[in-house]
Amino acid sequence: MDSKPESGIDVPTDVSAEIIPGSVDVPEGKGEVSTMGLTTMQEGFFAQMITMMSEMRTENKQMNNQLGDKLSGQIKEINKKIENQNKTTAELRQDVVRIMNEIRQDMQESVREVEKKTDGNTREIRELRTDMAENISVLHQHHEGVNKRVMEVENQIRMEVSYTQQEFEKVEKGFCHMQEVCNKNKSTSEEELNSELKELRKELENKPRQGGIQYANNFKGDLDRLEQFTGKGKVHPMTFLKILEATILNNRRIFGKLFTNVDEISLIRSVLKEDAQIWYDTVDEKIANFESFKENFISQYWGDWEQNKTRDQLNMGKYNRNRGSRVKYLMENYSQFKHLENGIQESVLVRRLAKHYEEEISQKVTKDDITTYEEFLRMLKRYDTADEEKDAAYDYKIREQGRQYEKQGYGNQWRGNRPYGAYQERGNRMENLNRNYNNYNNNGNYNRNANNGNFNRNNNNRGNFNREFNYEQKFEREYQKDQREQERRPDYARGAREERRGEGNAEQDRRRINQILKPTRDTGEENKIEVVRAEVHPPPTDF
Repeated sequence: MDSKPESGIDVPTDVSAEIIPGSVDVPEGKGEVSTMGLTTMQEGFFAQMITMMSEMRTENKQMNNQLGDKLSGQIKEINKKIENQNKTTAELRQDVVRIMNEIRQDMQESVREVEKKTDGNTREIRELRTDMAENISVLHQHHEGVNKRVMEVENQIRMEVSYTQQEFEKVEKGFCHMQEVCNKNKSTSEEELNSELKELRKELENKPRQGGIQYANNFKGDLDRLEQFTGKGKVHPMTFLKILEATILNNRRIFGKLFTNVDEISLIRSVLKEDAQIWYDTVDEKIANFESFKENFISQYWGDWEQNKTRDQLNMGKYNRNRGSRVKYLMENYSQFKHLENGIQESVLVRRLAKHYEEEISQKVTKDDITTYEEFLRMLKRYDTADEEKDAAYDYKIREQGRQYEKQGYGNQWRGNRPYGAYQERGNRMENLNRNYNNYNNNGNYNRNANNGNFNRNNNNRGNFNREFNYEQKFEREYQKDQREQERRPDYARGAREERRGEGNAEQDRRRINQILKPTRDTGEENKIEVVRAEVHPPPTDF
């Protein structure tokens, strides 16, 4: 059977295989044979194929024309865009050239300003050079004058030296003459010399004097500490005795035989006060000179009992921070311990004194091998400085916490704003006030209601008990609350300080940015940040 394809052309399917183009034999009912050897059916088929091919060619031509039109339109649009871009690039090139010209002008102006400044600097340098040259010339002249003056002074010194040599020769001659006279007068008796000494002594005693002989004219010790020795002060007995001994030996050297035992005793008596003076009055008969006074004084104020007590303090003593700094404690005790008999070595004394302090200090002395007083003193100074810094930081925290509580209106409820024990004092005051008030009520009830006095007393006593119990509970709660606030106080102070520091840093950064961007702005606009366009010009090549 014949089948129709999708194109609508009838294609014969039942053609016999025996039909060959060019042959004459054709089955019946299948059409006539053409001169080309094709049937009419095949000719129709080929004709349809030709028409279809022509139609397809026309369609292809139309499609090619449409595609060409679209491509030409797109090419035109692309060309327009390219022209617009060329225009913008030309405008940008012009802007760049203009900006470069402006930059070049600015650079030329800056170069001119720099040249002006350099000219001014060169003028100032020249002026300074001229001034320095003038000053140098003046100094040179002054130096010459000084040299002349030095030469004159040297000449005068030479003249004085020659004069002093002449005078010294005269003195030597006089001394030789006096020696000869003394040799001649050796025959004089000792009685005459003693009489002359007595006369000189009488003359000295008869002269008006303030406070007797000036024993301490050449004394280099601490006279104030000597005059204030009472036997119970801060002056160590051996230190006082050492200074007094130096004073007496100095006076013996200066005055010689004129400074007698009586003068020594009067000097000793004048420097003793209060308890020491009373003790001296009890042993006055045993004292004939300074040596006897020294022996009795040591047995009284630095005997075996005092030294044993000091040794116990050295071995068992402990440092208390409430009595002063570590350095002060060391200086006060070291001055006592170093005067012990059977002297203790400095290294041993330092180790024993280190045990008076914290365990950390004792271990550090042993670890660092500190053996001298000076090294130990420097170490304690460092510890005292660290404690002072900690105390200052803690005081600052306390004050800051108090200010925060004051701002919140709870200043009176915070322990840092009032002395320690204020809760207890306040509770006692209120309790006493209530007791007085209740006693007054008791008396009134007793006077008004004699028959019911016992009942009223019991009732009031029960009221007192309730009031006291309530007040105790109240102040106990406040005390516990204060303890909790005291525990939270460091964290609160740290947080407030960090928050305040953050706000201050932000405000400082904002002001710094505003000053950099616009230094001449008004004060009312300080908290605003304004971005200003800044032009940066490169320096010239020959800068």
